[in-house]
Amino acid sequence: MKALLLLFASFFCAMLFAQDTLVTSRGKFITGYIVAADSTTFSWTTDTASQELNLIPRSSVIAIRHRNGTIEKFFSSDTIVTMEGDVIVCKVMEIGEDVVTYIPWTDFAKDPVAKPASDVFMIRLHNGIREIISHSGKNSDSADYYTLGQNDAKMYYKTPPGTIVAEVASGAATWILIGVVPGAIICFAKPQYLHTVANPNDNLIDTNDAYRRGFEEAAGKKKQRACVVAWGAGVVGLPVVLIGVIIVDLLNNFG
Repeated sequence: MKALLLLFASFFCAMLFAQDTLVTSRGKFITGYIVAADSTTFSWTTDTASQELNLIPRSSVIAIRHRNGTIEKFFSSDTIVTMEGDVIVCKVMEIGEDVVTYIPWTDFAKDPVAKPASDVFMIRLHNGIREIISHSGKNSDSADYYTLGQNDAKMYYKTPPGTIVAEVASGAATWILIGVVPGAIICFAKPQYLHTVANPNDNLIDTNDAYRRGFEEAAGKKKQRACVVAWGAGVVGLPVVLIGVIIVDLLNNFG
């Protein structure tokens, strides 16, 4: 009973002292009580007993966390692509020379995150503008695109189903001594189908040589691993199927 009373008291206090939180376009958090809103402004106060109201332009507010827990967002998402190829959906607050400040799309009600610019490869703003973060060092731009291509291939490249089927068939044909050479040719051939809708940087395959080289290299290794597994499945699978057919035939004849 005492535990229930404590829980109720905690909940009552939380509701009593809960406030609204406004997040501005500059990353500032304003805590208080929203008492009115129209098409241009929000009216808020820090004390419901006070007659003094503060006005803030609606255009400068990107989100509101209401005291009842509901959340309103007034911004379109931006995207940060890291040097490791990770994609962060967020609201970019500031792009500095050394730091990129943003609010995560899924957790914007917390303080903005400051990410070192050296960890950021590219920023795609909601209006379509792309910001390529410049890194010092010889041939750094080329190296950055090459690394991004490799990371994107590891994440988005998929070996074509036709290639997998051909490797399985080659593996099965190995038992009659004609599957090794075709399997090797398929395995080590340069991947041809690089484009995929899932890759957010797909257009760079055709527009950036360094990115394409990195993507092709990583895609080739990924394809080779898939081909080896498929070829092995063909080698092992054929005798298993034949043994199964023989067993079924024997059961049908002597059962």
